[in-house]
Amino acid sequence: MSEETDEGAIATVRYFINAVNLAYQTNDETLFANLQTNDCASCKKLIAQIRDVQDSGGAYEHYELSLGVVRKTGYLENDEQTFGVSVDVTEEPYNVKGSDGELRTAIADEATTRTIFLLTFEQGKWLIKDFVA
Repeated sequence: MSEETDEGAIATVRYFINAVNLAYQTNDETLFANLQTNDCASCKKLIAQIRDVQDSGGAYEHYELSLGVVRKTGYLENDEQTFGVSVDVTEEPYNVKGSDGELRTAIADEATTRTIFLLTFEQGKWLIKDFVA
Protein backbone atom coordinates (compact mmCIF):
# COMPACT_ATOMS: atom_id res chain seq x y z
CA MET A 1 0.00 0.00 0.00
CA SER A 2 2.96 2.29 0.47
CA GLU A 3 4.52 1.47 -2.89
CA GLU A 4 3.53 3.33 -6.03
CA THR A 5 2.90 0.12 -7.98
CA ASP A 6 -0.10 -1.70 -9.42
CA GLU A 7 0.19 -4.18 -6.56
CA GLY A 8 0.22 -1.37 -3.99
CA ALA A 9 -2.95 0.16 -5.46
CA ILE A 10 -4.73 -3.21 -5.55
CA ALA A 11 -3.67 -3.92 -1.95
CA THR A 12 -5.15 -0.55 -0.95
CA VAL A 13 -8.47 -1.41 -2.59
CA ARG A 14 -8.52 -4.78 -0.82
CA TYR A 15 -7.70 -3.15 2.53
CA PHE A 16 -10.36 -0.48 1.93
CA ILE A 17 -13.02 -3.16 1.28
CA ASN A 18 -12.02 -4.98 4.48
CA ALA A 19 -12.21 -1.71 6.44
CA VAL A 20 -15.65 -0.95 4.94
CA ASN A 21 -16.87 -4.41 5.96
CA LEU A 22 -15.68 -3.87 9.51
CA ALA A 23 -17.19 -0.37 9.57
CA TYR A 24 -20.62 -1.74 8.61
CA GLN A 25 -20.33 -4.59 11.12
CA THR A 26 -19.39 -2.25 13.99
CA ASN A 27 -21.22 0.97 12.96
CA ASP A 28 -17.84 2.74 13.00
CA GLU A 29 -17.31 4.70 9.81
CA THR A 30 -13.95 6.04 11.03
CA LEU A 31 -12.32 2.70 10.18
CA PHE A 32 -11.73 3.68 6.55
CA ALA A 33 -11.30 7.45 7.00
CA ASN A 34 -7.52 7.35 6.62
CA LEU A 35 -7.78 5.43 3.34
CA GLN A 36 -9.63 8.13 1.39
CA THR A 37 -9.15 11.66 0.15
CA ASN A 38 -11.27 14.41 1.72
CA ASP A 39 -13.35 14.78 -1.44
CA CYS A 40 -14.28 11.11 -2.03
CA ALA A 41 -18.01 11.43 -2.81
CA SER A 42 -18.72 7.69 -2.73
CA CYS A 43 -16.91 7.36 0.60
CA LYS A 44 -19.13 10.12 2.00
CA LYS A 45 -22.20 8.15 0.89
CA LEU A 46 -20.94 5.05 2.72
CA ILE A 47 -20.35 7.14 5.84
CA ALA A 48 -23.87 8.60 5.60
CA GLN A 49 -25.41 5.11 5.31
CA ILE A 50 -23.54 3.87 8.36
CA ARG A 51 -24.37 6.98 10.39
CA ASP A 52 -28.05 6.79 9.44
CA VAL A 53 -28.34 3.30 10.89
CA GLN A 54 -26.08 4.20 13.82
CA ASP A 55 -28.09 7.33 14.69
CA SER A 56 -31.32 5.34 14.72
CA GLY A 57 -29.79 2.81 17.13
CA GLY A 58 -29.85 0.09 14.50
CA ALA A 59 -27.20 -2.22 13.11
CA TYR A 60 -26.17 -3.98 9.93
CA GLU A 61 -26.20 -7.75 10.14
CA HIS A 62 -24.11 -10.05 7.90
CA TYR A 63 -22.86 -7.15 5.75
CA GLU A 64 -19.92 -8.17 3.58
CA LEU A 65 -18.31 -7.06 0.37
CA SER A 66 -15.79 -9.26 -1.41
CA LEU A 67 -13.46 -8.59 -4.32
CA GLY A 68 -13.37 -10.77 -7.38
CA VAL A 69 -11.34 -10.52 -10.52
CA VAL A 70 -9.15 -7.44 -11.00
CA ARG A 71 -9.96 -6.43 -14.55
CA LYS A 72 -7.57 -3.60 -15.31
CA THR A 73 -5.22 -1.20 -13.64
CA GLY A 74 -3.31 1.86 -14.74
CA TYR A 75 -3.10 5.61 -14.74
CA LEU A 76 -5.90 7.38 -16.58
CA GLU A 77 -4.95 8.72 -20.00
CA ASN A 78 -6.24 12.23 -19.30
CA ASP A 79 -5.07 12.39 -15.66
CA GLU A 80 -1.62 11.13 -14.76
CA GLN A 81 -2.35 11.67 -11.04
CA THR A 82 -5.30 9.25 -10.96
CA PHE A 83 -4.82 5.50 -11.00
CA GLY A 84 -7.73 3.20 -11.80
CA VAL A 85 -8.45 -0.30 -10.54
CA SER A 86 -11.38 -2.08 -12.19
CA VAL A 87 -12.59 -5.01 -10.12
CA ASP A 88 -15.71 -7.09 -9.54
CA VAL A 89 -17.24 -6.38 -6.12
CA THR A 90 -19.83 -8.73 -4.63
CA GLU A 91 -22.26 -7.58 -1.96
CA GLU A 92 -23.55 -10.51 0.06
CA PRO A 93 -27.16 -10.64 1.36
CA TYR A 94 -27.58 -8.64 4.57
CA ASN A 95 -30.12 -7.23 7.02
CA VAL A 96 -30.57 -3.89 8.73
CA LYS A 97 -32.13 -4.09 12.17
CA GLY A 98 -33.69 -1.25 14.13
CA SER A 99 -32.89 -0.28 17.72
CA ASP A 100 -35.62 -2.68 18.87
CA GLY A 101 -33.95 -5.57 17.06
CA GLU A 102 -36.73 -5.72 14.48
CA LEU A 103 -35.84 -6.19 10.82
CA ARG A 104 -35.94 -2.86 8.93
CA THR A 105 -34.46 -3.98 5.63
CA ALA A 106 -33.55 -7.35 4.16
CA ILE A 107 -31.37 -7.61 1.07
CA ALA A 108 -31.80 -11.23 0.07
CA ASP A 109 -29.86 -11.38 -3.18
CA GLU A 110 -26.15 -11.36 -3.79
CA ALA A 111 -25.11 -8.65 -6.25
CA THR A 112 -21.86 -8.40 -8.21
CA THR A 113 -20.90 -5.20 -9.99
CA ARG A 114 -17.83 -4.11 -11.86
CA THR A 115 -16.47 -1.23 -9.84
CA ILE A 116 -13.77 1.24 -10.79
CA PHE A 117 -11.74 2.58 -7.89
CA LEU A 118 -9.87 5.82 -8.54
CA LEU A 119 -6.77 6.30 -6.43
CA THR A 120 -4.03 8.83 -5.97
CA PHE A 121 -0.58 8.35 -4.50
CA GLU A 122 0.07 11.07 -1.91
CA GLN A 123 2.61 11.39 0.88
CA GLY A 124 3.88 7.87 0.37
CA LYS A 125 0.57 6.02 0.28
CA TRP A 126 -2.39 5.24 -1.97
CA LEU A 127 -5.72 6.93 -1.17
CA ILE A 128 -9.19 6.25 -2.60
CA LYS A 129 -10.36 9.31 -4.56
CA ASP A 130 -13.71 7.83 -5.51
CA PHE A 131 -15.31 4.70 -6.90
CA VAL A 132 -18.16 4.01 -9.31
CA ALA A 133 -20.09 0.85 -10.05
